[in-house]
Amino acid sequence: MSTLEALGGIETILTIIISVTTISGIVIHFIKKAIKEELRHVRINDCKNYLVAFLADVENGERMSVEEIERAYEVYAEYTDPKDLNQNHYVKDQWERLMKPRAEYEKEVKINRE
Repeated sequence: MSTLEALGGIETILTIIISVTTISGIVIHFIKKAIKEELRHVRINDCKNYLVAFLADVENGERMSVEEIERAYEVYAEYTDPKDLNQNHYVKDQWERLMKPRAEYEKEVKINRE
């Protein structure tokens, strides 16, 4: 076997390795994208379920701890933030009907804690 033949074989092997690596990278990219999108849907549903249950309790006059209310404000912020989940529909309408703006709530809590 001559040197040129040996180099041709190595070139073929390297081409195959590079092709497999490139294809693997593309496949991994699409798998990661699909997982990320599925996780986003799970987060949306978790937030929506939490907020609907919380707001039902508020509407039914259930007594809430300060921590439960603060957690609801956090979840609502994540749920409606344009840079995060960016959801805006019946949950937002119900929230705005039942809840005070966060700044107003925080001011009230601060006064009650003093």
